[in-house]
Amino acid sequence: MNKVIIILLLLIGSMSAQTDCQNGDIIFRKDKIFSKWNSIGVIFIEDSIPMVYYSDGRVNRTTLKNYTTHKKYQIKRIDEEGFVTIENAKSMQLFAKVKTDSPYSDISFIWDLYRQELGVPLCKRSNKTIRNVYRCYFLD
Repeated sequence: MNKVIIILLLLIGSMSAQTDCQNGDIIFRKDKIFSKWNSIGVIFIEDSIPMVYYSDGRVNRTTLKNYTTHKKYQIKRIDEEGFVTIENAKSMQLFAKVKTDSPYSDISFIWDLYRQELGVPLCKRSNKTIRNVYRCYFLD
C-alpha cells in the first residue's frame, strides 16, 4: 500500500512540474549514475507542449516528457516576477531555434541565451558550471 501511495505522489509531482512550466524556465537533470546535475536546458511552451532546448555537444530540442524520462530533474525560475516577458521569451526562443544543431557545450548555450537575450549572466564567466548556475538567481 505504501509503495502505491509513493508511486502516485511521484507521478502527481512529475505531472504538476510539467504543467507548471513557463517560458524561460531552466531545467537541471541528472542520470541515475551521476550524483551532480549533468545536463541543463531551457523550457519554452510550443503549441501548449513544454519543449526543452539543451546541448549535448550540439543544441537539440525535445519534449519535456522525453527529456525527463527516467531521470531526476528540477525546474527553476528566475526569482523575479515577470522577468521573462512575452517579448523576451519570443526572443529567447528564436535564439534557441537558430542555434539548434549548432555546436555548443550545455552550460555555454544556456549562459549565452540568458546573457545575450536578457542581459543576465547566470554566473560569473569564469565559473560557468551547471552547479554554479544551479546555485544562482532561482526559486525552487
